[in-house]
Amino acid sequence: SVAELEIKDRQLEEKGRQLEEKGRQLEEKNRQLEEKGRQLEGKNRQLEEKDRQLEEKDLQLEKEGHQLEEKGHLLEEKNRQLEEKDRQLEEKNRQLDEKDRQLEKEGHQLEEKGHLLEEKNRQLEEKDRQLEEKNGQLEEKDRQLQEGNSLSQEKDIELSNQAKLLQFSTIGEYLMKCHVSYIPTVQMNADQRTPYGVTKLKERYGPTHANPWEGFLGEQKTIFEQVCKTIGPDLREFPRLITVEEIASNIRPIASEKELEMFINTYVENPVRHVMKKLFSVDPQDKVCQAEGKEVDFRYYYFSEDMDDITDTIEEHAAAQEVQGNKSTKASKSSTPEGTFRPDGMCVLIKWRAGQKGSILIFPYECKPPHNLTNENLDVVLKLLGSFWTAKKPEGITQRAWKSVRYALTQTYDYMIRSLSEFGILTTGTAIVFLRIDWASGAKSLQYHLARPAFDAAQASEADVAPLSAVGQYVSFIVRALRQSRHGDHKARMAIRERLPKVTMGTATNTNAASASSSGTAMR
Repeated sequence: SVAELEIKDRQLEEKGRQLEEKGRQLEEKNRQLEEKGRQLEGKNRQLEEKDRQLEEKDLQLEKEGHQLEEKGHLLEEKNRQLEEKDRQLEEKNRQLDEKDRQLEKEGHQLEEKGHLLEEKNRQLEEKDRQLEEKNGQLEEKDRQLQEGNSLSQEKDIELSNQAKLLQFSTIGEYLMKCHVSYIPTVQMNADQRTPYGVTKLKERYGPTHANPWEGFLGEQKTIFEQVCKTIGPDLREFPRLITVEEIASNIRPIASEKELEMFINTYVENPVRHVMKKLFSVDPQDKVCQAEGKEVDFRYYYFSEDMDDITDTIEEHAAAQEVQGNKSTKASKSSTPEGTFRPDGMCVLIKWRAGQKGSILIFPYECKPPHNLTNENLDVVLKLLGSFWTAKKPEGITQRAWKSVRYALTQTYDYMIRSLSEFGILTTGTAIVFLRIDWASGAKSLQYHLARPAFDAAQASEADVAPLSAVGQYVSFIVRALRQSRHGDHKARMAIRERLPKVTMGTATNTNAASASSSGTAMR
């Protein structure tokens, strides 16, 4: 059990500390022996110096004796006078001899003691070697204990990770798991993808300018932090991480627009539904979204071109269109006439009015397969659009790629204008183009922000991965749209829409727009 592993870990740590203490004691004892050896060596040097001095003194005395004998032959008289002195000197010599014998004896004793010290030093060296060998054995045992402890810790981590996978997740864990499980697995199926084509657009509203959306990321992050704070970072009511992994195992390469729609619905929209549903449940006063709704959903409806007859009924609400669930109509795109409002999908707010469940449009969105609109083409074309219809195709990009990006933006802009929406999305699965129309300035300009969740999150710090993930970006964008939609004057927007020109892309139908027709585009 975990408790037994913890007890075993503490015992191993205590044994390791005891071994370290014993090692330190052995090192201290060895240091003391080395110090004592140095002291004995110093004493030996002192004795040797003293013996040398005595030898020098003996030599000096012998020299003096020779001088005295020579002097005795020459000065016999003086010798007689100095006999007493000689006797004194002889006595002194005797004393010196005795002292010399004592010193010699002491020298022999010191030499014997030196031999004993050398033997003892050899014994100490042998003991030190044995201690080093034992210390090595202890270190090896300690290493083995540490390896066992490391394996135990790895097992604990594995058990902890398994437990996390099986328990309900927090919003942070859920979004991170969705990001690492879903986004990196998106890939194009080059063998089975549908034929490459450019949609022909007839009588569509088109923007005159496309400009970067200034301040987009900062606002998104602020909204995301508000959402997480409201839900609570420790609230465990989101799907289990093992469930996310199981869902991710079913991801297939994207080969068609239909497969992309299925991918977006399963791996982006479903997690968004979870987050928004929880946000509404923990925020009954609707302080975050300010939309008085109960749920956010994604629908696939189409409407007739004349949508104004239903606008008045929801004028006081947060979006441009409301369709009662029992009155909505589903149909294939091929069965609808040209010019029909038929986006790939719509983000809607579910509300109850007069006892009936209604769906209020938040924004429309379009899906294009990643092999039709590559991240590179989106990045290059968006930066160069500026003046939408007069921008020139840059070198290094094909005419088809240049048209594909402009057509996709025009198509999404058209759906936003027809539905009187301020916001919209164009997505490829690997990239998301967030769009906004400034109705207050005449609705002719399209603001955009290109998000590439996998790339953006890889360049960011760990704390910024969740808000930059696809699900995190969608949630923040939906909350932004819900807040802003309360301020829309839909009658004024309808009047603006009536004054906007329309374009036909793919065929030239109007000779009054020479610059547009030269690129396959006509304006009316």
